[in-house]
Amino acid sequence: MPAGGDALRVPTGTVTLLFTDIEGSTKLVAKLRDAYGELQADHQRLLREAFRAWDGHEVDTQGDAFFVAFRRARDAVSAAVATQRALSGHAWPGGVQVRVRIGIHTDEPGVAVDRYHGLGVVRAARICAAGHGGQILLSAATRSLIDEDELPGVELVDLGEHRLKGLPRAERIFQLVAPGLSREFPPLKTLDEGPLPVTGRADELADAARDAVEEKAPRGVSRRRLLAVTAAVIPAVGAAIAYVVFGMAGSAPLTAAPNSLAVIDASSGRVTHVLPVGDTPTSIAVGGGAVWVLNANAGSVSKIDARTRAVEATFPVGAAPIDLAVASGRLWVTTAAFRVLKVDPSTKIAVPISLPASRNPAQGGSAAWVAAGGGDVWATGNAAALRLTPSRIAVSFTNVNCCGGVAIGGDRVWLADETGVLVLDAGSGHVVRRIGLPFAGGRVAFGSPYVWVVDSQGGKVWAIDVKTETLAGSVSVGAQPNGVAVGASAVWVSSGDGTVSKIDPTALKVVKQIAVGGTPAGIAAGDGAVWVAVD
Repeated sequence: MPAGGDALRVPTGTVTLLFTDIEGSTKLVAKLRDAYGELQADHQRLLREAFRAWDGHEVDTQGDAFFVAFRRARDAVSAAVATQRALSGHAWPGGVQVRVRIGIHTDEPGVAVDRYHGLGVVRAARICAAGHGGQILLSAATRSLIDEDELPGVELVDLGEHRLKGLPRAERIFQLVAPGLSREFPPLKTLDEGPLPVTGRADELADAARDAVEEKAPRGVSRRRLLAVTAAVIPAVGAAIAYVVFGMAGSAPLTAAPNSLAVIDASSGRVTHVLPVGDTPTSIAVGGGAVWVLNANAGSVSKIDARTRAVEATFPVGAAPIDLAVASGRLWVTTAAFRVLKVDPSTKIAVPISLPASRNPAQGGSAAWVAAGGGDVWATGNAAALRLTPSRIAVSFTNVNCCGGVAIGGDRVWLADETGVLVLDAGSGHVVRRIGLPFAGGRVAFGSPYVWVVDSQGGKVWAIDVKTETLAGSVSVGAQPNGVAVGASAVWVSSGDGTVSKIDPTALKVVKQIAVGGTPAGIAAGDGAVWVAVD
């Protein structure tokens, strides 16, 4: 909905469309945790100030992405420059950098009440998705309109023609350069640069616009329902095509590209398949004959058939998702604002679970994590641990300084934080004990006789004896480990250096180091394979 109640006053005729999206928002959430809410509020304020100053009309926003319309191309360009300067000059929490990509295109889109539709919207969103944080990209149409305008210090660099996902013709793209803005960026993320294009939240808006213009809703089907269905179908078709090309293991070892799922044969340790998923895959869950991959930047989940190794569907679950679990025939998704969503895989509908008033996201929530085991589902975050049922919260335990990870097993809930592991009774939620750690705990996995906790800074995974609830030892793995899973008589650790370590849990040693490629960001074991999300 446009800001300021402008539902019926969006610009019409020839307008300039601008999309933005934060690059690497999931990593910022993981680093800042509670402080990410402050970052997001500052980001939205700075962008809206720049848009208002140049008469921009906010058409839509999804999490960290904006869709804004301008009556004049030069106003859109000026707003983009002002945005990048404001972002680069702002003091962000934790000393992080917030880098936003911006795409601009001029067209005559169709108007439906408070929304635009048509391929012009798709083109603008795809141009944004092709860029990098800090970069401003323009279409040839926008470039031609500002060519005669005098914009002090502004330079346009011709980046050539590029093929954009879902569009019939290539687009000549220009980079805007101005004082105070970065000039050097990697190659654009388009179909010309490989078969697995990077997407973002701007792409979700583009998919919806393309679906709306290409098909009319059958009688009796609402526009919202049509968009929800087609948004799930179209990515699945593209994924299936890419699977045919990249899903067959040849004689040479496969290497995973960004935004993909690597499948490792548990016996041989060989990567057998590389499947394209959505933007920034992180958390993985295995259950119900399927593998579920959470695409953090895209705000979506990809479903993979565990038997055929084929991507069946990709569907939206909302903005800023953090973690994913599967139990009782449902997906459970937590978000950066400490929302808990219950998703029906058959309908693709996400239903929020009501949270206690003290943990209402409107009052300042934090990132949340979720795990399933023994028929239970637990979510943690914002100083709370919650046991969930399909319709409500069964147990709410507060004053938990949590968490970098959660696991369930041995009638216990294991919560890792910056000082140790908090052990809860799985039935009552009461604290059993705190186990001190010589590091800040990360992701956690249960696999008797041990609970495994990732030490991302020390390059290790630590074993906690389930019976004695004491440290049993550690194993050195790849640099910057970020995920751990137990299955197929081994422990598997994904690391940011592009490797997966296979650990013998009896000997407490690495028995195989597997080169996956890219930046592994999550791991799961089940249904005869090890599944690795590659960011």
